[in-house]
Amino acid sequence: MYDKEFKEQAVDLYFSTAQSLVELAVDLGGPQSTPGNWCKKSKTYPDNPFPGRGKLRLEDTKQKEIINENIRLRRERDIFKKFLNLNFQFSIKVYNSLWALFMIILAIDTWLCKS
Repeated sequence: MYDKEFKEQAVDLYFSTAQSLVELAVDLGGPQSTPGNWCKKSKTYPDNPFPGRGKLRLEDTKQKEIINENIRLRRERDIFKKFLNLNFQFSIKVYNSLWALFMIILAIDTWLCKS
C-alpha cells in the first residue's frame, strides 16, 4: 500500500513533468493503472483525493446516510400499508356486522308495528 504523501508526490510529479502515466508507473514499480487512478481522484476530489483506508469522503458519507434513510422510510411505508390494509378489512367486517344488526332491528320494528 502507498501512503497519502507518496500518492500526492506521484500526482505532482505527473502534472509537473512531461512524463506519461505508463512511464510514471514503471518508475514507481507498480501497475500501470495505479498512477492514472490517483490522478483521476486528484482531479475529481481536489480537496481530499485520498481520504485514507476505510474512510469515506463527506459526499460519500452523506450519500450513504441518504440511502439508509431511504431504506428506513420504505420499511415504515410498507408497515403502514399493511396496517391500513388490515384496518380496512376490519372496518368492512364491522360495517357488515352493523348493517346486519340494523336490518334485524328494522325487521323487529316492522313486525312489532304490524302486531
